[in-house]
Amino acid sequence: MYLGIDLHKRYAQVAVIDSEGQIVEEVRVTNANLDDLARRYAGSRAVIEATSNYYHVYDTLAEYLDVTVAHPSKLTLIAHSDKKTDRVDAK
Repeated sequence: MYLGIDLHKRYAQVAVIDSEGQIVEEVRVTNANLDDLARRYAGSRAVIEATSNYYHVYDTLAEYLDVTVAHPSKLTLIAHSDKKTDRVDAK
């Protein structure tokens, strides 16, 4: 499984995608509850944007997930998207 996580100050929009590229779950959770989601998908890979609060979330997620921190401008699909929504960014 793969988790795409679009972080915000108080919440995160998460898209969970299986190995075939199918969306398994889309959910908006508070940052405080991300550890519950991480435990449920333990062993999966996750990508989060390098935002001002990513390091706190990274520490929480890294206990359960293989986390990659990505620079937003280097995420081509997000940077060039004409649809800027949290759900689209998470995918």
